[in-house]
Amino acid sequence: MTEYTDKVRLAKFKLDAEKWGRDINYYHFNDGVREIRYNNGVAKFKNINTGLKWTTYPKNYEESIYDKFKKLLVDAGLIDSY
Repeated sequence: MTEYTDKVRLAKFKLDAEKWGRDINYYHFNDGVREIRYNNGVAKFKNINTGLKWTTYPKNYEESIYDKFKKLLVDAGLIDSY
């Protein structure tokens, strides 16, 4: 039964990373433009005056979310190595 332990841990890590990535990192308002930045690097903008909305995505989105989540866990002391 232990032959799939590593695969289960990897799947759990990926699910946890994706859930963490959907959390809001910060809000920012400037000159009528609202920016919502998420932990995964995605940024959603809305011009409050005109109603115009747009979204930006980081390069290598899937790789970067896992790397950021690993770094967070290492910095918090929850796992030993990167």
